[in-house]
Formats: sequence, structure tokens, C-alpha cells
Amino acid sequence: MSSGPELSAGRGVQSGGQVVIPIAAANRTEAPMPLRRVDYTVSVDGGAPIAVTRSALATVHSLSTQTLELPVPAGPGAKTYSISGEVVYLPARKFWKVMYDEEIYRPSVSFSFSGEIDQAAAVIADPAPTSAEPPAPADAAKKDDAKVEEPVK
Repeated sequence: MSSGPELSAGRGVQSGGQVVIPIAAANRTEAPMPLRRVDYTVSVDGGAPIAVTRSALATVHSLSTQTLELPVPAGPGAKTYSISGEVVYLPARKFWKVMYDEEIYRPSVSFSFSGEIDQAAAVIADPAPTSAEPPAPADAAKKDDAKVEEPVK
């Protein structure tokens, strides 16, 4: 049986009314590793824990890393997080896939991390207004006329 992904956490990012916690899943095997589900419990700034179950919707390709973005509701100004849970994955070998499909064996990797929340990323600047309309034909003609020189008579 191959081992599951190696997990590590990054800085949380405040985004509107939520914090997104990035969890990197590294696959050290030669076979792709589909991630099926993530169950996690998060506490922001030592508050009440929030339990979440969601589909992982990711495949960690051979010898690579895939980042899972795990959101949790949080008010503005959040500073720290504590997260724990497990990632359920689909094993590479056919025997274990059959065991998984028959719900006899569902391999998972547990994790537990604490970290800081990046407030600088929470500031979103308003984009500059842009015009979706093309320039008027008269304006375009004036610009073209300025570049054309008439022959001297």
C-alpha cells in the first residue's frame, strides 16, 4: 500500500467574510493520487470550532503538489487559525481501488496545523473604471487624419 499525500499548511488569507486556509498536498509516488474528501474543524482567533466536510475536487499528479483551499467563515480582522482534520484519497493500486469503491477501506491522512492570517491580502482595491465601448467613428477618423500628410502642390 502506498502512503498518502504529505500535507503542509500556509498562511490563511482573509477574503471578505471568510478565511481561506491553503493546505499543500504533495504526492511522492509515480502514480496520480485523486483526493476525494476533506473533513476539517477550524477555530479562528480561538473562537468556537466550525466543522466542515467538502469534496476535495483535486488530483495530485505524480511527484507534484496540489493546493487545497479550505474556507471558513470569519469576521474581519482575524489573526490566527487552528485547523485539524483528514484528507480521504483514492489509492493507486487496483486492489485498493476496489476496496475503496466497495466502502471497505477508505484511506486518509490526518493533519493538524496552526497559523497566522494574512491581513494585507484582505485589502481589495477597486479597479479603475474602464469603458467597454470602442471609440466613436468620428474620433477614430480624427486620429487617423492627424497622421496623414497631404502632398504639397
